[in-house]
Amino acid sequence: MVGELKKRFKKFKKNLTEFSESWRGVIFYIVIGLLVTYYLIPSSHTFWFTISVITAPILFLIKKQDWTPYIYGGMVFAAFTYFLIGVVLATKLPVVAVSSGSMDHGINSYGYPCGIVVSNYTESFENWWKLCGPTYKQFGISKEQFENFPFKEGLKVGDMLILKKGEYHIGDVIVYEVGEQYPIIHRIVKINPDGTYQTKGDHNAGQNPYEKSVRVEQIYGKAILFQIPKLGYLRVIASWFGI
Repeated sequence: MVGELKKRFKKFKKNLTEFSESWRGVIFYIVIGLLVTYYLIPSSHTFWFTISVITAPILFLIKKQDWTPYIYGGMVFAAFTYFLIGVVLATKLPVVAVSSGSMDHGINSYGYPCGIVVSNYTESFENWWKLCGPTYKQFGISKEQFENFPFKEGLKVGDMLILKKGEYHIGDVIVYEVGEQYPIIHRIVKINPDGTYQTKGDHNAGQNPYEKSVRVEQIYGKAILFQIPKLGYLRVIASWFGI
């Protein structure tokens, strides 16, 4: 039985290799690359589609086509995994990278937390709260309440977050769409009487206009579990080039 399976696997691998070494295989992998690019990134940027179109022919022409099934197979696996995670967590954006410092509790390119300049600032929850606490007290949020919020230490650029659809409460970090190039990752600070939400970035001194009435239809989900530091830098670097 095991011997028969090995023979079938070898035959399948041989056929796959022969197929990938033909121009039919190249065209097939180009199509796969385009589909994965469209659904996995997702992005309308021509850079990614160009890469998808030229990768297979280049591999073919430099006689490295034996790697093509693995490269494009990996892309398909990544797309399937992304899709599966999205189904399980009930969101079309199950994974997101933090690309700005608006949730940072330290000093960054935006300046000091909540725009208050002090000498010898050391990043810690206590020091951050001294600067930003008053902005949350305006929403009736006490220090004790905030200490029980998820991600109470804030988020750094490059952190990777896992999202899930569900009920949203004050203190949750949500990701939502406002019509800009990238979604917003901010914390809920108030629930309006009409059921919409108000948010604020932990680093920001106040709210942006679009944060005062966020509809549930705009929300991709809330951040759950934990952040994965640095893993999102690849996406962040890509955003520097408008990708």
